[in-house]
Amino acid sequence: MSSSLQVRRAAAGLVKTHNFSPKAIISTIFGDMIVPHGGSVWLGSLVEAAKQFDIKEAHARTSILRLGYEGWLHGVRVGKLSYYGMTEDSLRDYVTSVYGTPNDSWSGEWFILFTGTADIPKPVYAKLRQALVWEGVGQLAPHVFVSPSPDINRVTRILDEFGLTERIQILKAHPLEGKDPDQIRKMVRVAWAIADIERKYYTFLERYRPVKQTLDRNEDALDPESSFVIRILLILEYRLIALRDPHLPSTLLPASWSGHAAFTLCKTLYQQVLPGSEAYLASIVRTLDGPFKPAGPMLWSRFGGLSEVAIPA
Repeated sequence: MSSSLQVRRAAAGLVKTHNFSPKAIISTIFGDMIVPHGGSVWLGSLVEAAKQFDIKEAHARTSILRLGYEGWLHGVRVGKLSYYGMTEDSLRDYVTSVYGTPNDSWSGEWFILFTGTADIPKPVYAKLRQALVWEGVGQLAPHVFVSPSPDINRVTRILDEFGLTERIQILKAHPLEGKDPDQIRKMVRVAWAIADIERKYYTFLERYRPVKQTLDRNEDALDPESSFVIRILLILEYRLIALRDPHLPSTLLPASWSGHAAFTLCKTLYQQVLPGSEAYLASIVRTLDGPFKPAGPMLWSRFGGLSEVAIPA
């Protein structure tokens, strides 16, 4: 089997086995690839890109319209052509927790939130709890939340949004000296769904390690279309796990934590398919402002810093 065929088969295998919706694919194309170049993109360019994932034109157009109705994209009509870009809110939500590096430093300080005395109605409490968990806050018991994050402002912003800043008590705490660190790790397993996230990272590694091995053996045969497909599915799968990961300090995680290996694999494979995927996108994209602009610093700063590479014409 030729090298180019092996690479194409690896990409086709990912397409055949993925179960993501057209909306998920298209939103990832936007958030991961189009945003670093700025501007709005012609609808026809998105339809063409979606074909690489066996998404029919009608399904692609419907998904783009729905993303617009949901406030994820904003559209501009110029004559008979429609152009789309991401809204500021959707862009902020997309980049959260996706491209950052593992958290290796920690002061040992905890923040504890008590919500039981705030007389919060059950529907509001359910929404507050979801917002806190989404922000990486753990829950030890009903109305008892904990966070080792040094950025408590992210939590207080949530309380502000719910109008609860003055009604919820936040305390600082430190473990007593001489306490067994395993006890804290047990607490972490209770407060966060660590085991479930670990399993998802392990599945990610099992899925993409063979792809990385194929590319390592046949890197000279890596074509733009395959690079594009691998990049989008790679970052889409990784993102769905990373958004659930509370990104706890390494000292609080199991020694065998798969998240670190998943981060390394994602970064190295992402770097590998970067030139070809950028070349593919440049070949099909038409923007409101004309030719596709070169990627800005946003792209090269991902995963703690990527190596800037020349993009083939």
